[in-house]
Amino acid sequence: MLISPHLEKIFSNDIGMQEHRKMSPILLSEPIYTLTDYGARVAVGIVDLKSPWPQDLNDDEKLALRRLQKDKYTIARHVHNQAFESLVAKEIVAKETAVDTDAATLKRRLTRRYLTSPVRFVDLLMLEITTHCNLNCHFCFKGRLPRITDQRIHDLTRAIEDAKQMGIGQFLFNGGELTIYGDKWLDLVRLIAATGHVAGVISNGWWGIHEPFSIMGHRFDNAAGFAAALRSAGISEIMFSLDGPREIHDTYRRCSGLYDRVICAVAAAKAAGIRCDVSIVLRDGLHKNDRFFQDVMKIFELADDPRSMAKKGKKTIKTGVLLESEYDFGNASKSIAERNSAPYSIDQQEQFQGICKGITHGMKLSIRANGEVEPCTIGTMGKGYGNIHDEPLSTIVNKMRASPVYRMFEKNTFVDYRPYFSRDLFGSRFFHPCTFFGIIASLAAGVEQLRAKDELNRENVDALNLQIAQEMGFV
Repeated sequence: MLISPHLEKIFSNDIGMQEHRKMSPILLSEPIYTLTDYGARVAVGIVDLKSPWPQDLNDDEKLALRRLQKDKYTIARHVHNQAFESLVAKEIVAKETAVDTDAATLKRRLTRRYLTSPVRFVDLLMLEITTHCNLNCHFCFKGRLPRITDQRIHDLTRAIEDAKQMGIGQFLFNGGELTIYGDKWLDLVRLIAATGHVAGVISNGWWGIHEPFSIMGHRFDNAAGFAAALRSAGISEIMFSLDGPREIHDTYRRCSGLYDRVICAVAAAKAAGIRCDVSIVLRDGLHKNDRFFQDVMKIFELADDPRSMAKKGKKTIKTGVLLESEYDFGNASKSIAERNSAPYSIDQQEQFQGICKGITHGMKLSIRANGEVEPCTIGTMGKGYGNIHDEPLSTIVNKMRASPVYRMFEKNTFVDYRPYFSRDLFGSRFFHPCTFFGIIASLAAGVEQLRAKDELNRENVDALNLQIAQEMGFV
């Protein structure tokens, strides 16, 4: 886990214990102020990443945060001023009553809580907005999801502002094909770009043509005109999907001529001043096709072979390249018989331990088209963390640790939900671990919702399994 240098010393045997010894005893009734998870990301942004201060903080509140910074972000004792209470109201700071009479013990507990915050290093917010798409690709893991578009722009606006306050610097719109079906999404792009934040979009490149077309209520002469409009709105990055040489790509995408459209769209975007990234799904031995990757390097002006970048662990959009293995659900789902020899089994839980760190200590958050917030876009429509149409993003972030799904990944307690898992619908073996994660996370969220309503019975669990199976393409 990444730890800032000025926090790392807290846990050293020498300096850390010296600081603990200096602390005076704490009264049980004494108020303790500590950063929330939302506040932890704010602090990382200000101190470590040199992000601007949140716009709605006054000078007294900034001084209060500086005091927390001086005391290692966890305790500001003997204070009773309005600034700290105001930070509590803004969900940046939490007010507690001391339960540890030993100062060193309290310090270690609260500092550990800060260092294990699930959102400390999140720097990307993905906004799905829509699941509608003009294609139906062979391997799309979202291919069976309900087709919806989120039109509640006010709630999305509030979530974006919360993310800015946290210090998140990048916003990536995905779908579906947002450039066709996104409702007023460019208004959100303008909101992001107005404060100097990075706004990008994922596209299949359908618009790479030289003839006029109409979209989003406007007419464009060609791809160049559309790319210029995107850049004018504030789009600075576009990630294009390219999944093989011309014939293979068009076959996978079920769209003749799409490869050439992508090439045209990339050229138009570059001419408009937009950075072009590439997403590649590795399937059917594509990773061995040297000629294809040479073409990708030329098209996207990459200095290194995408395969070598992936080997070095550089699989973020910051490198301009995203390589992904094919998932065996959605449009790429396989029958139970076809998965009999698959390597991952639900009966061998140790296989899944420690695989997915993105859930508990990831670099991104995602808001799905139905408003659900989650650290990952794999699976069905949300995993029980919270919905921006019900509560602010800041509140959801601060409750994330309490989510049953989060606790399941943190403690590797997948086995607790195995009794609710339908082997008749899903089988027991999978080619990709994220297939299992998608099922079990959706199942855990649904089971806990049923439990909270006192409706956890076999009939409802069967219905839940069927819903997940339908959305993930198993039936």
